[in-house]
Amino acid sequence: MEKTTIEHYNSQNKRGRRKLTTEPLSERRAYMREQQRTFRLRKQKYLEDLKQRCENQDVEIKSLRAHLLRALSPSVPYCHSTGSSLLSEPMPPPETVLFDSSPETGSFSGSYNDGQTNIDFGDERNDSDDDERTNISETPQYPSAEQIFGPVQVNFFYNGLKHIPSLRNNSEVVDRLKNIFIKLTRATTTKSARRLLLHLLRAHDGLLKFCTVVECAQVIDLLAEFFSATTDHDFDVIKETEWPSRLRHYKAKLKAIPSLVEAGDAIVDPIIDTLCNFFAQPVQPSITVEQFFQLNGKLHDLMTLMRCTDDRRKLISTAEVVRQFSKKELEDFLVKIESLATNHD
Repeated sequence: MEKTTIEHYNSQNKRGRRKLTTEPLSERRAYMREQQRTFRLRKQKYLEDLKQRCENQDVEIKSLRAHLLRALSPSVPYCHSTGSSLLSEPMPPPETVLFDSSPETGSFSGSYNDGQTNIDFGDERNDSDDDERTNISETPQYPSAEQIFGPVQVNFFYNGLKHIPSLRNNSEVVDRLKNIFIKLTRATTTKSARRLLLHLLRAHDGLLKFCTVVECAQVIDLLAEFFSATTDHDFDVIKETEWPSRLRHYKAKLKAIPSLVEAGDAIVDPIIDTLCNFFAQPVQPSITVEQFFQLNGKLHDLMTLMRCTDDRRKLISTAEVVRQFSKKELEDFLVKIESLATNHD
């Protein structure tokens, strides 16, 4: 058999020193063919394993989707908050409340004193949780109906807005309202909730530009239904004993404004009562949406009564009495009042 060897090294050879080999050419070709065949087999096996894993994941996704649909259906029993199993007896359909009063893992918490986000998917671990996981490690964990109830309500509100004729071609306005309400479901303090309500007030002014009266009423109905479902709980607010003195001081400063003195108590008192109900509700800060949008009209009435710019500035200064507002929230409210004053000038 012919051997391919290099016995001498030529220093003038530009290709450099080649590796010496004493293997026959036929054996080297056979070795390379075997390496290529092994590589093809490994590649084929890898592709088959990858395809099998994809099929298994598709089955798991379909199973999860079917479980979520069963959990959302009011006629089918849905699972516990742990999501490990279904109830043996059917439960009544859930009420239109986004927050559960029991602070269990995997549900909307009814306590807002912790400052945490309302949605808790049960990521915290302890020893008892580890023991439960060892017992049900083979059972897939799915989110419970309580966890997905909030997003479902948001989508219901979103679809209701999109069906209003004037809003079909105004997706930007609808998306802005949806984002406000998503944040409202996660509001943990009175300050954050009222700040979002101020955003809603501005959004409602935008709707009046292209919506009919009937359509605005439909929007308010949707807001009222959603708002009542998201604010049926207590907030951590200032002590109730502090409010009477603050309200008396607030009313006195408002009624001392010259333009309001001329208008008379019969006109001014209902307006001031509406403002006080919005600013200072010690235990139940969740006013209805109708009352909230009525506040918009009352502010317009105040600006109409105040013909003098100095009187309007006094109204703005009285808002500083409301100590529950943070600096940023107070600035947002003052911007709203100043814009109303500019429109009436």
